[in-house]
Amino acid sequence: MNWWTFGFVLTEASSLLLVKHLLSLKIHPYYLASTSSLISSVILFFYFLPNKAFKKQFKKFKNIKLIFPTGLMIGLGNLIAFIALRLTTATNYTLIAKTSVLITPILAYFIIKEKVNKKLWPLIAVVLAGVWLLTGNLKLVLNFSGDSLALLAAITISLDFIFQKKALNKLNPEVVAFWRRLVSGILVGLMWVLTPNLGRTSLIDLKLICIVSLLFVFMSIFLSKAIKSQPVTDFNLVINLGPIFLLIGAYFFLGERLNIIQLIGSGLILSSIVGYNLVKKYDTRSNPR
Repeated sequence: MNWWTFGFVLTEASSLLLVKHLLSLKIHPYYLASTSSLISSVILFFYFLPNKAFKKQFKKFKNIKLIFPTGLMIGLGNLIAFIALRLTTATNYTLIAKTSVLITPILAYFIIKEKVNKKLWPLIAVVLAGVWLLTGNLKLVLNFSGDSLALLAAITISLDFIFQKKALNKLNPEVVAFWRRLVSGILVGLMWVLTPNLGRTSLIDLKLICIVSLLFVFMSIFLSKAIKSQPVTDFNLVINLGPIFLLIGAYFFLGERLNIIQLIGSGLILSSIVGYNLVKKYDTRSNPR
């Protein structure tokens, strides 16, 4: 296994577990999201500053304008995701949010006119069945709940990936990583000011928020290194271990449990995601560009 990818998977799972713990303490979700994003963006800035390409590109307005849509999507995603994490379990959120892997190609068809692989449709049917079972009461997540918000977060994650891809085609990945964090932190911070009654804000919690920020920083660095050091299809396959790490962590640290039906649903979701990434990997190797 590529160690950069393993580091990304581990820090992603750890950050979600810590965020869920903090939200269970009734911390304001947008205070947590905005503060951690702003702190991590400052750390990333000084980490990336020695990079000549970063120094050359990060100040140009046209580059910021190109990155803004992905910053907007990750900001919107955080607004939805942190509320979803408060209302549902970390396990449910992670598994449902991972369906963004299958949502992305459909949205990409409409936004950037990418062709949709026909093998995707049966996998979507399977993942929908998995989400249906994972909700616990055998009802699709059509009502306002943590699970329905997690599905909405998956859509914003997909949109973020599409706009991020457009930006990465023209810009240094470090520039994109820095600005998307900063833009999202500012946008979520505005919502924090407008919604003071959603939870408490305390300097006492700042130490744990700084740990979340550091995990976000390591995620950005590991992601950049992992994608540069291996094919994207291989990276996409390995990161499917993330929900497994999180499920184990949530079991021991958060006391989360899944019943038999939910375990079957989880299996369907993960198998669909792995199946799609295997299809992509095979198609890429069979039809290299």
